This record gives sequence, structure tokens and C-alpha cells, in this order.
Amino acid sequence: MRETDAYLLMGDIIKLVYPPSHVFAAVHMNEFQFIYELLNRTVTCRHCHQRLVVDVSNPRVNYCSCNEKTSCSKDPTTNWVPFIEREDLLIWRKDYNALYAYKVYGNYNDVTAEDFLQVQIDTEYRKQWDNTAVNLQILESDPKTTSNIVYWEMQWPRLFANRDYVFNRRYVVDWDRKLIVVMNQSTSHPECPAKSENHRVKEYWSYMVIKAYTSFSESQKTQAILFTRRPSGPLQPLRVEGAAVQWSQTVRWLGVTLDAKCSWDPHLRSTVGRARGVMVKLAPLLRPVSPLAYGHKIRLFLLCVMSILLYSAPVYSYLPRYRYNHLRAVNHRFLRLILGAPPRIPNRVLLTMPGLPSLDSRSGVSQLQPNRPGHRRLRRPWPSLPPNAGAGRESLRRSWQVTWESNRGVRDPSPSRPGIEFSLTYFDDAGVSIPSSVTAWVAMSGLPDFMSRLRQAAREFYSLRKSNPKFVTALESKHQPEKNPTAFTPDTVASPPSPPTTDPQKDGPYFHQFQGMKLFL
Repeated sequence: MRETDAYLLMGDIIKLVYPPSHVFAAVHMNEFQFIYELLNRTVTCRHCHQRLVVDVSNPRVNYCSCNEKTSCSKDPTTNWVPFIEREDLLIWRKDYNALYAYKVYGNYNDVTAEDFLQVQIDTEYRKQWDNTAVNLQILESDPKTTSNIVYWEMQWPRLFANRDYVFNRRYVVDWDRKLIVVMNQSTSHPECPAKSENHRVKEYWSYMVIKAYTSFSESQKTQAILFTRRPSGPLQPLRVEGAAVQWSQTVRWLGVTLDAKCSWDPHLRSTVGRARGVMVKLAPLLRPVSPLAYGHKIRLFLLCVMSILLYSAPVYSYLPRYRYNHLRAVNHRFLRLILGAPPRIPNRVLLTMPGLPSLDSRSGVSQLQPNRPGHRRLRRPWPSLPPNAGAGRESLRRSWQVTWESNRGVRDPSPSRPGIEFSLTYFDDAGVSIPSSVTAWVAMSGLPDFMSRLRQAAREFYSLRKSNPKFVTALESKHQPEKNPTAFTPDTVASPPSPPTTDPQKDGPYFHQFQGMKLFL
């Protein structure tokens, strides 16, 4: 059996006897839900629900104005503490290995996800905009896994020696959810031994999650959604700038898919499918034989699976009962997997377990009662339409959507939100006795400055890319891989996956290091 590894998950150290690569997509892809909860627990007033000032105020943020002065607080669950706040940036830190780990959350409405990724992985271009990169080169590459072994020498302030890194860098793209995850982890390479004039960073890891609000490249699109009354004849085709556009029988908006009858069937099928896919990846961790503690299993289930089932939960009270019962059955099967409960134990007994999440209580359906025995819908009625004198009442019947990409300057009547949001979590330790106060001072001054230069570089790179149509970015050359970065079948779920084998002659001997990637939430 391979050596047991330690990982920091949700603020607590846990021991795993198999690599966590199969939970990477499920955990890191839900990073922003954790960020939103962290914002609510640490920098949000409990009375007025406005933002609290961290260190300096931002003129574009509405802060708390309550009479009782409330300060930012430490997250009791994960121990993240608000550190500094700058324009479009919020940074937390926490104690880790006698130093600090940092988590950065930002919103940039003037850059694209494609450019934000490219300026980081393009080493030649980074040498132009990053003045702290004394030396930056790629030692090895693996195009199949988009992995690189990188050497990086970073300039430190005076009186300190420069730091250099040898790390494995990899990025994974989720095309459906418009997410990019960039992972870095320290490793070793014979071509770059430690230098006496620099401090070689012994432990370094980071992951950045980039989420595009519209698309990776921000191509201009126009979306038209039509809800019509009972049509007396066939619909006329939509014409945009003289071009006929066919109607679509489904509409997808705000993450919800409706069919032509305005029903929730497509959305529920998609929700169940996504939840099952995540559960398959998490099954080795959630089964009773897993070394993970019961409390960690429940929290991991809430973060990665229950969040999918509860999306658009306020409308569950309007669903036909058989549809909602299907969601409950899926949730109960997941809970039985965690508890290892046999089929003879009723569901009502399962839900009495302490700390076990209930779909009814979290969606608000438990407060409703059926109108009468056998009624197929729950008690809450559909919102009534206002009276319209002199006009007959006609029900909404069909819906259509058309998405049409225009390159001729058609203005979107309701444009989508531009830009990106991102989360960066990192830790590095040079292995020398530098006080944590010194590293915190360097982070306070250097981290916001680095993010500002990264933002400016992404803006300038967009102009360069548009001026050179032949330039191919990393995402354009990736050809949209599989939807799930780590796919698992029922056969692989039965037992913990074994570490992948690498062929040093073909893949290089250093690309397996990512199997030890830390989960730091």
C-alpha cells in the first residue's frame, strides 16, 4: 500500500491512503460557492447584510452603516481571516505550517478568461509584464495533460535573497460551466538543482479557479426569448439584419433549462445527472469504509452534491409531486451510500440521524401540505396574473429561444455581465527561518501589485490577440476535451483508484506529482 498522505480539507487535517485526484473536479469546481459562504461569514454584517471594512474602504462597495460597529470575524469552520482589501480584490489568510496560506477573490469586468489564463502560462509574454520574474523557463511539457515543469526565479526585496521554484503546472477546463482551474505544485528536476545564491522553495502549491461570466473569449451574442400565447398559426421566423433565425424548442437562462411547455423536466434531468456524476467521483471518499470522518463526509456532500440538488429550490414547491419525489429518492440513495444503510431501513429512520441533511428542510417544501388527499401538486399555487379588463385570459403555452452570434455590431438588448471572477489559494515555504510577519508584509505589498499587473497584462494581451488573427491561444488549441476532467465508471468506484503509471520515456518522470495535489478550501 502506498504511503499515507495528509491533506487539509475545509480547515481540518485528514489522512487518505489514496490520491485525491478523483475529487479534484468535484471540489475545486465548487470553489465559488465556498467563497460566497466565506464572504457571508467573515465580511458581511449580520444585521444589515452589507459589507464590512477589512482594512481600507472601497468607494464602489456599499458598507455597513449600523449604529453598532461590527468588525470582520474569523471563519469558525475553516479559520480563514480577512487580511486586506483592494480594488476588486479581497484576501484572506490562515495559519499553516507556522506561516500563512492566502486566498484571493477578485472580480475583473474588463478582461476575458482566455486572456487571463494565457498571460500566466505564456512564459515569454510573462517575462515582459512581470518584472519580478528574474528567470522563467519551461523544462518539460506534456501536451496530453497540459502539464509543464517550470523553473521560476522570483525577485525579493532588498536584504533578502531571491526565491526560486521548480513546480508542476497544469490547467483543466470545464467547457460547460465556463471554469478554468490552474494548479501548481513544487517538484524537483535534475536540470535545475538548488543554487547557493537563492532560496529554493521546498513546499509550494496553489490553485486558481477562473470563472467566465459569459464566455471564455467574450464573443458578442444576442439572445432572444419569446413566451407567446396560443398561436393561431405557424410562427414566423425571427429575422435579424435580414437573416432568418430558426426557433429553438428549449430555453436556458440563469442555469435553468425549460422546454417548449415551460416545464422543469429538462432542468431536473440535468440536475440529477450532474449530482450523480459528482457522487460517482466522491464515492471512494463517502463510503463507510473510507477513512474520512463522518462529519467531513456530510460537509463534503453538502458542498459538492447537495448544492446541485438545491439549485432553484424555491420552485420545488410548484412541481408535480412525482417529480419532487424523484429528487427525494435520488437524495436518499446518496445518503444510504454514506451511511451504508441496508434497504430494509425506512427513509424516515435515516433522516433522524444527527447532522444528516434533508432535502425537504433545505428547500422549504416541508412547510407545505397537500390541499387534499391524492392531490398531485403541493399546496402553494402558481402566482396569479393581474386582472386585465376587456381582455380574455389566455395561459402561457410555449417558449422558444434563439442564440445568434453576430459579428456586425448588433447590440444586445440585455447584455450579459462581462468579465471574470477568480479565486487563488496558495502557500509557499522556502525552508529558511523567516518570521511570518515578514512574509505577511511581503504579501501585503506584493500580492495586490502582482494582481494589478496581471490584470493590465490581460487587457493588453486582448488587443494584441485581436490585431493578430493567426495567433492561437491555449484554449483554442485544446479542442474542447471531455466534459469531466476525471471520468470514473462504476468499476473504478468499487475500490480506491491506484496511482497512474507513467512512462519516463514517453510522458516524463515528473508529471505524476499532481496526484498529491492538496485540497485547501
